[in-house]
Amino acid sequence: QLKPIMNSCDTNTTLHGTMLNVDNIGVLLIGKAGSGKTEIALEMLTRRHRLISDDAVKFERTVDNKLLAHKANTQAHQLHLRSIGVIDAPQLFDNALFCLNSLVDLVIQLTSAPDETASLFPPKQAKTILGIDLPMFSLYCERHCPLSIILETLVKQFKLTHQPSLQQRIAS
Repeated sequence: QLKPIMNSCDTNTTLHGTMLNVDNIGVLLIGKAGSGKTEIALEMLTRRHRLISDDAVKFERTVDNKLLAHKANTQAHQLHLRSIGVIDAPQLFDNALFCLNSLVDLVIQLTSAPDETASLFPPKQAKTILGIDLPMFSLYCERHCPLSIILETLVKQFKLTHQPSLQQRIAS
């Protein structure tokens, strides 16, 4: 269950998670502390995807009822890796990989145990943030599993199954 860190009205809130932009799809990673959100963000940076915020993400509902994610604080682009400590990611990666905001298209719940009944498509779960329902997928995290490749594949499949609505968003 996501819990607000702060709440300043019905149009914005801040939640624990990591926000990425993968092939122009806004992906919110959620999960318990230590579930691998930051490690996935690091993997995705090495694969030239974009980071909006790590650890805390600020959200606002737009006038056209979209969910826009922003970095929540000035340390949002620093990554706390349990194995090596805090790294200043913009010092290590191309500045173009760090964004100020992104629309949120889907939520990935990282889990530590496989859900035998889970099927990725179509998503059987939704996550509501600021009154906006978002498709939510559960992703079982094994340390030996190439999560960046799985996440990229999930985003590609999402784009295929949601192409008309994504094309409308790009056109507007």
